[in-house]
Amino acid sequence: MSITETKFIDLLEQYKVIIPPIQRDYAQGRNNEEVRRIRHRFLNNISDVLAEDYNDAPLKLDFIYGYLVKDEGEENKKDSIPIFKPLDGQQRLTTLFLLHWYTAVTENKITDENQALLANFSYATRDKCRKFCEKLIHFIPSQEVDSKPIKLQIENQPWFFISWQSDPTIASMLVMLDAIETVFNTNNLKNVWEKLISDSPRIIFYLLEMEGLGLPEDLYIKMNSRGKSLTNFEHFKSQFSGIIPDSMVPIFNQKIDNQWSDLFWDIHKANESTNIDIAAEVDQSFLNFYQYITDLLITTKNITIEDDYWQEVANTVYRNNERNVNYLFDALDTFVNQQKNNPHYFFEYLYVSKTDFSVSKVRLFFNSAETNLFYKCAQVYNTEQRNAFSIGEQLMLYAMMRHLQEDIVGFSDKIRKIRNLIIASDDNIRKEYLKVLYKDIDNILNDKNLEDDSQFSKQQLSEESIKSNIISNNQTLKSPIYKLEDHNLLRGSVSIMGLTEDNDITSYATMFDTIFSRDTDESYNMISRAMMSIDDYSQDYSYGKRRIGNNNASIWRELFTKSDRRKGFDNTREILQQYLKIFLDNPDTSNQSIINNYSQEPYPWNYYFAKYSSFSNFKSGYYFWGQYKFKPYECFMMNRKQFNGHHWNPFLLELRNQHKNYCSIDDYGNDLQFAYENCILNIRMYNNNFEFYAPEEDSVSNIAISRIIEHGILDKNASIVVPQDTEGYDLNDRIRLCSNTLLDIERFLIDL
Repeated sequence: MSITETKFIDLLEQYKVIIPPIQRDYAQGRNNEEVRRIRHRFLNNISDVLAEDYNDAPLKLDFIYGYLVKDEGEENKKDSIPIFKPLDGQQRLTTLFLLHWYTAVTENKITDENQALLANFSYATRDKCRKFCEKLIHFIPSQEVDSKPIKLQIENQPWFFISWQSDPTIASMLVMLDAIETVFNTNNLKNVWEKLISDSPRIIFYLLEMEGLGLPEDLYIKMNSRGKSLTNFEHFKSQFSGIIPDSMVPIFNQKIDNQWSDLFWDIHKANESTNIDIAAEVDQSFLNFYQYITDLLITTKNITIEDDYWQEVANTVYRNNERNVNYLFDALDTFVNQQKNNPHYFFEYLYVSKTDFSVSKVRLFFNSAETNLFYKCAQVYNTEQRNAFSIGEQLMLYAMMRHLQEDIVGFSDKIRKIRNLIIASDDNIRKEYLKVLYKDIDNILNDKNLEDDSQFSKQQLSEESIKSNIISNNQTLKSPIYKLEDHNLLRGSVSIMGLTEDNDITSYATMFDTIFSRDTDESYNMISRAMMSIDDYSQDYSYGKRRIGNNNASIWRELFTKSDRRKGFDNTREILQQYLKIFLDNPDTSNQSIINNYSQEPYPWNYYFAKYSSFSNFKSGYYFWGQYKFKPYECFMMNRKQFNGHHWNPFLLELRNQHKNYCSIDDYGNDLQFAYENCILNIRMYNNNFEFYAPEEDSVSNIAISRIIEHGILDKNASIVVPQDTEGYDLNDRIRLCSNTLLDIERFLIDL
């Protein structure tokens, strides 16, 4: 294997260059927006170095890889030369071929010798492509002032088949020739041939030759299974080496197709037996991680980006900035070394499944959580659409990368603290706060206090300090506290457990995990009802909304996390402690037995929630009160935060469920409707009574109400008054009271 710096014409002097059949079509002449933009930039770069007043370094077109074979048909001829088949660089070589042909024919340099040299370039992807190149080499277009564009002249030749216009490679070549002609005319380029072939050529590349036919199969697959389209990765490779400092180009060129390629290949190698385009996945994974590091630099270095096109971003971040390039290279090398020397690194500190708990690990709760954050970043990081690699994961990966690079003391406890703060600070884990958040991570890892502009939850920071002090004074509490933190309903915030050094943390933590991990008869709804039998543990969201737990785990997570947006957290904590103590004192008890044994007079509103299952029939976890303190029984059970979702008076809903033969209720807070034959009675509930009424025009129903009143089933106001004590609590179970009344009405109407 050898690497030489060369120019295109020298390549044709040494070899026959044949684009092998396995290669894709020539694509730099395609007419989609992305390729047009790339073609424009590429030709402008070429134009710049070919200008008369250009005195800078030549344009370097990166590495061109290929392998050498003997031309069996020419083997016995003295002047036979070997064949070079490019594996990577086909697009650039084709453009250089067209550039040299165009220059030769327009500057009258198309001698027999130069034609022979250009004839050493050929396409074997399809026979028509090979024939087109052969015909093109011997075609001399007209250079008269009024001549048609070269593209049209070629298409008008008798040797040009109309069907060739449909061939993607030939069509692209024609577009590129047209673009080259436009650039030459616009920029008035002259004496270009000498600038291309001189001893100090303006355009060069690095040629990597692999001798013999024993090319490693995996390398061949990597380079040739990318499909037929011009990939973003190929654009990146060809352009990025021209952006970074010259001293770093050899490192980039050597590693991007070796160590770094292998690093991302490892992510996808399990799919080798599938129909997935592995090489394309590998390329995209590299670009995803590159984008992550680039975005990290933009954020932490406070770099202003004016044009979000990737090449302009790369110019802004990396051109003439060796420090930033080193940061990128070091990040890549960091994970190359990690994969080689410690492939289980992420599993040492992170886990996803509850059964993998360890004091030295921290559980991840992100959407589609994966322990290997580097792998996930490489697979899904994307800034052009909703990023599947969340900001929390970006921060965690940054911390994990720093530990790999610096071996941070006490890292397992620090990454746990970071996880806790990220989850507890959900409102502030946003893109606009990323710079401050990265600074917060640095301060935690460096054992520094967070600054005043920290975006992490102040309440969670306070909790972290409390836990740290408790554990420092009693190391045996580390495991139960950490296990609590890793519970799905707590996720780092465990203040709901009433953390104090005097509290029996271990026993309460074990019981909490036991109860809130049951998935049999003990549903979250039953837990909610059992806790309501102790007292109203709901939390106030203001504007009449209160949060109550149901079968939705996220609601419980919210209730168990302290927040300035809600009132009543301390009350919830106290009731939870009482609830857990019931089980600690009597391990054989159950939620159902707690509910069954609950008996209280008078009857507060939470009594009804505990006793009647209909009160838990909601999704959002919200109840709404107009006046929670003064009219506690006038409430709505909400399926959404707003009234545009289904909502019910839970008392009326329970009555409907008990009297389905005659009662119905709509889904949007309507009154209960009782219907028997031609009689329809509507029932409305107030804080201290039920009111019955019928539509004014419904004479039959109004007569029935009058007779029901006369019979003494309802009072003179067509109501059932619920007796209450001086504090406004029901002295009778209002649901039983109204239910019995409905049974009386049913019997009365049946007897009429």
